[in-house]
Amino acid sequence: MKLKDNNNTMRLTLGLLLIFTITSCSSGIKTELSINCLCSVTEHYSISTDSEDNRTKEYTFTNSPIFKLGVPKEYFATSCAILINNNSKIDSTTILKINLLKDKGGSKENTFFRYDIYELGDISPKYFEMLEIMNHFVESIYSAQYQVCHQYIGFEFDKDNFDTVMNQIKEGLERGYVDTRIIGFDKHKDNYSIYGGIYTENKILDLFTMKFRETADGLKITSFKF
Repeated sequence: MKLKDNNNTMRLTLGLLLIFTITSCSSGIKTELSINCLCSVTEHYSISTDSEDNRTKEYTFTNSPIFKLGVPKEYFATSCAILINNNSKIDSTTILKINLLKDKGGSKENTFFRYDIYELGDISPKYFEMLEIMNHFVESIYSAQYQVCHQYIGFEFDKDNFDTVMNQIKEGLERGYVDTRIIGFDKHKDNYSIYGGIYTENKILDLFTMKFRETADGLKITSFKF
């Protein structure tokens, strides 16, 4: 597994020997989580006299390299929780716990995040709406249809200058586009901060940042950096 950071573009390579284990999850969520974290993932259940423990499903992500490139742990955990909830049959009373484990030769550091299912249900629609916009936006960069990208922008940007900027971005992207995914997600009032990843055929994950705002015309992109 290698980390790459070239010309302000954050890139991660998914190693061929990556091993992950997730029990009782669909193959779809296995693929999503393994690509998004580039690390080992395990799922845990508790059997306890404590009612809250019995309702808790814990997912541990071990030694993910994405935090070295600036992805906030809380943003990453929230994105993972939304994906797990959307792709798994989880009871509404279930509590999801995301454990980000750093294991360095016997010295372990755990960072935990806890989510109630109803909380995830409230933010999930916007999450997937933004994911759809991001996919369309990135696909349009690859196909040089910059006018499509421009329609998602929620700020003034001269059309000629915009095309120049987008063309520069296009030239710096990895070839063999597969899809775009959300790696980190955060909501603050009507504003959303996103860490996205462009996944390509050669198993490169190009990281970028994007901000959205809820407007009278729907969700609009207020800033982006590739």
